[in-house]
Amino acid sequence: MNEQREALEELYNYLPKLYAGTKEASHLFSIGEITGANELLIQIVDGINWCLEVIKLTREAQVEDLETTQLIEIVIELVSGMENNDNILISDLLEYEIAPILEEWHSQLEQHMEIH
Repeated sequence: MNEQREALEELYNYLPKLYAGTKEASHLFSIGEITGANELLIQIVDGINWCLEVIKLTREAQVEDLETTQLIEIVIELVSGMENNDNILISDLLEYEIAPILEEWHSQLEQHMEIH
């Protein structure tokens, strides 16, 4: 259980960085800096995958379950946007769908950290 708490703390510390990356990538897509945006997007997807894995493996230590279903659905839509080179969709998903979920998770984890 202690390892799970430590993993949740790592997740808590990582989420602001991932959030900032989603905002930056969204901005890069919106101004047409596609190469930089795509490089950042790869890191974001890897980061999301890591977050989802940590959440899955720490369910027992979570005071309130972190909801992942919605983000998984959005990532599927994000991949579709990537396949279709729909940079506007990618930008919008990053800024208006993914970033708020990351913020919510961070808020939930902050409450969790205060309890323990």
